[in-house]
Amino acid sequence: MLKETIGKNGKFIITFENYYGSGWKNEFNQVIHKINPSFIKDTDIEISWDFSEYEILFKKDNIEVKVEIDDLGPMGFILQSPVTDINKQKMREWAIIIDLEIEKLNK
Repeated sequence: MLKETIGKNGKFIITFENYYGSGWKNEFNQVIHKINPSFIKDTDIEISWDFSEYEILFKKDNIEVKVEIDDLGPMGFILQSPVTDINKQKMREWAIIIDLEIEKLNK
């Protein structure tokens, strides 16, 4: 299930409510190619025995999205480009593709 919100800083966010915790990073990395991003940067923010946090930046169609994956909440897309209707719609489309592809991996 996808949930849309606007963050405190005005950023458009889509959370993947079914993918809670840092364990989803591997699945995300397996399916991100389905949307053919032009750029991907994967950063390990913190990794320890009891907490992991990752940040993945990707770009497609000149739209930049940050993906946050950690142990505190669901995986989320955060629009880094200007919040416009077109950018939000494209990010929605990509989120749906990622959601469906991760679901396929787990069947």
